Amino acid sequence: MPPARYTTLSLVHLVATWWMVGMIWVIQAIHYPLFALVGDTYERYQQAHVDRIGNLVGLPWLVEGLCTLAVFAFAPTWRLRVLTTVAGLAMAGILLATVTVSAPVNGDLLDGFDQDLLDRLLVGNGVRTALWTRRGLLAGWITVEAVRLLAGGGAQTGASTGSRGERVGG
Repeated sequence: MPPARYTTLSLVHLVATWWMVGMIWVIQAIHYPLFALVGDTYERYQQAHVDRIGNLVGLPWLVEGLCTLAVFAFAPTWRLRVLTTVAGLAMAGILLATVTVSAPVNGDLLDGFDQDLLDRLLVGNGVRTALWTRRGLLAGWITVEAVRLLAGGGAQTGASTGSRGERVGG
């Protein structure tokens, strides 16, 4: 993939990832804690949450996931391959926490508010928040590396960048 396209891909990845970072922080710091204050209409509120949240995060999360695969598959340097691998592992952790904690607990909360379930949701979502924040930082690093690569004229076969930015190798 030409460096300009890889840089564009990394920018789309960055935007989608930071959209999700922002969403997860709002959910963790504001939305989920407010569940305890809803009161008598909690079941309706929770159903509305479950019905609507997917519409808000579904497409950006899909774009983020596809971009994660693409920035890995087309990574032109060893450093970008390592960064995209770590970002992919964080995504796998997010998916695991979603499938094993967030989705099931949100489903259980449809039956009514339960503080123990909310506490479990906040802990599981805290893991997702930490992982998504790490992904956001990694997406930024990946984009910086892609821009550097573009500014430097693209990857050279058999060469890599040393720790101080000098070209080393064949």
